[in-house]
Amino acid sequence: AALNSNLFFWFFNSYSDVRNVNRREIEEFRLSMDEVESELILILSDLVNELMQDFQRNSQYLTNNYGKYGVLTIQSWLF
Repeated sequence: AALNSNLFFWFFNSYSDVRNVNRREIEEFRLSMDEVESELILILSDLVNELMQDFQRNSQYLTNNYGKYGVLTIQSWLF
């Protein structure tokens, strides 16, 4: 839920190459779930499940061959 938020979008645009979400962006985006109310965690959990189901329904796999670097397959949302 946090990685799909407006706050993370702002953080990503401010502190990254605005092209790829890398491990460093995820690790640097500090969020303590210990301070979030349990009711809100349940609501966010339900919303994340809905989001991921929608992503599965509305995505496709894209494959690119980068020659000597190998083949990369990613799952991408359909626009």
